[in-house]
Amino acid sequence: MNVAVTVFGALGIPRLGGGDSMKTLNMLIAAALPLVGLGLAPQADAAVLFSFDQVGANVVVTVSGTFDRGASQQLLPGERYGQVRGSAFLDVDLPYLALADATNFGNADRYQFDQTFTIGDGTATNSTAFNTASGTHIGFDNIPGTGTNGLFFFINRNYVSNSAISTTATMNNTTLAALHLKNQVLNLSVGSGNGFAGNKITISIGQPVIIPVDPGTPVTPTPTVPEPATWAMMLVGFGAMGAVLRRRSAKIRFA
Repeated sequence: MNVAVTVFGALGIPRLGGGDSMKTLNMLIAAALPLVGLGLAPQADAAVLFSFDQVGANVVVTVSGTFDRGASQQLLPGERYGQVRGSAFLDVDLPYLALADATNFGNADRYQFDQTFTIGDGTATNSTAFNTASGTHIGFDNIPGTGTNGLFFFINRNYVSNSAISTTATMNNTTLAALHLKNQVLNLSVGSGNGFAGNKITISIGQPVIIPVDPGTPVTPTPTVPEPATWAMMLVGFGAMGAVLRRRSAKIRFA
């Protein structure tokens, strides 16, 4: 059985004879391939997104994405300073962000950023603790005394490579401005070089969420499957072609 003819018949498209059938088949395949491609869009590489947002009277930091341990060169084991603090906190001027519950501090692996960056407006002086924090222990820090060359990304040592990251921390009754955070999007990478491709890290402060593909090149997410409206357009298109072909078939039959 000709599967293509069976499918086209189900769509109301008549089976024509000889060359007409092949022309019809080629025309439909050519029209359908671009639409099928909508469901096969390439996905972004492993990437981690830190998002700082004003939610009502609170500042909420969420971390999402995935991290590929094998793609980044690990430099220093242990996240030492969070263990001393004992709670999730933000130090804007260093910068230093440590998120998770206190039991996870000190149990992390560290990877060096490939770029230097700041998250503040240059006037912040004090660190601030979060009221609540949960999820994967994750963050970034600047080791005291090393300057911007000591900027590191860290993640819990028990994190399984390429698994979903979901971390949330809330600081009550404050604003991004009060914390002296600068509205910006930073597209960064960690642990590249010496044969390592690196991982993409994005820090978004008071900005729309984006997914980085290459450092410095933000793009919006691409749907992995066609939207319902796309399916509807596909069906309408096939139906219209079926109606045209039926009229052609009638002309051929009664000429």
